[in-house]
Amino acid sequence: MSAWIVKKKHIDFLVTAALESMINRTIRGEIDGHPVEMEISYNNADKIGATLWAENIKSVNYRYSNHKPSEVSAYRFTKHNGGPIAIVVIKQIDCLDYQSCEHDGWKNSWARRFCDELKDAMIYSLPGYNNAPWGID
Repeated sequence: MSAWIVKKKHIDFLVTAALESMINRTIRGEIDGHPVEMEISYNNADKIGATLWAENIKSVNYRYSNHKPSEVSAYRFTKHNGGPIAIVVIKQIDCLDYQSCEHDGWKNSWARRFCDELKDAMIYSLPGYNNAPWGID
């Protein structure tokens, strides 16, 4: 399967989900090999989205070398209408992860940490999760 650049709406959807489930959480990771901490907040929404999209484009460029990051610098967050449904958010995280994992920096990237933490937040919000047994006897 080939890698592709996700749409702006995809990024907006994930940023909206994070703002609704992880507001004020600080995520640590790397951007271009440099350590960074970024808080999930409305003040950082543009930067969060641009960071996610940049990693996706970096991955596609690593594989195909034919996309320019110009749309990333112009990214402005637009809140996605309707509350994100956990299972849909999880699927969109998996999609972004798959489209962004081609380059060597993905493993330690801030964007990957964001995806992992948002996925965990969505799993914990699934109906029945809190009442499920912790261990099977």
